[in-house]
Amino acid sequence: GGFPRTLSDFKRKYRVLKIEPQANTHRIVAQPLGQAGRGVRSFTFVIEANRYRLLGIEIALEDGSRLNTVFNHVQSNISMAEPIFSPPLDGFKEVKF
Repeated sequence: GGFPRTLSDFKRKYRVLKIEPQANTHRIVAQPLGQAGRGVRSFTFVIEANRYRLLGIEIALEDGSRLNTVFNHVQSNISMAEPIFSPPLDGFKEVKF
């Protein structure tokens, strides 16, 4: 579903456990709510302090493993060719479960 765009959307998806301000970032540690939280202990959203951009996500799983994703080259509002959203589907078949 992507990162929530509003505070109310964020509150519907996560419970904030703590916020850790650091030199250039804010680390928001949150517990996912509902089905999104199955198997996940917490998400840590690393936010740029001055521009409030999402710089990375750290996921702590219930089995003790961790996954870190860092966004180190973000481009905002770039133009994209329209066909990228309409890939050819030849050879695929829809299956309903």
